[in-house]
Amino acid sequence: MSKNNRQGKLDSSTVQTTVGELIEQLQKFPLETRVVVCGYEGGYNDVSSVEILDIALDVNKQDWMGAHDSAEGLKDRHEIVPAVLLSGSNHNAED
Repeated sequence: MSKNNRQGKLDSSTVQTTVGELIEQLQKFPLETRVVVCGYEGGYNDVSSVEILDIALDVNKQDWMGAHDSAEGLKDRHEIVPAVLLSGSNHNAED
């Protein structure tokens, strides 16, 4: 992969990303490319967990919070959808 083509951009006209769209973007990269997620306050972590959960859409307005939240306790007031969560933790962290 050339240095000029190192980034796959998701369609910015949509707010959401589906599994299909993510797979389509990931197929552009070599299979041995590492997948990471943002660290808590900086840096990056390897993906160590992939899970499905129900989320309530567009419930958080604060800029430090993610737009969506756990569906628990919100099912009567918000649209609930299944979502895939990729997460990671710092395996070098000291307790």
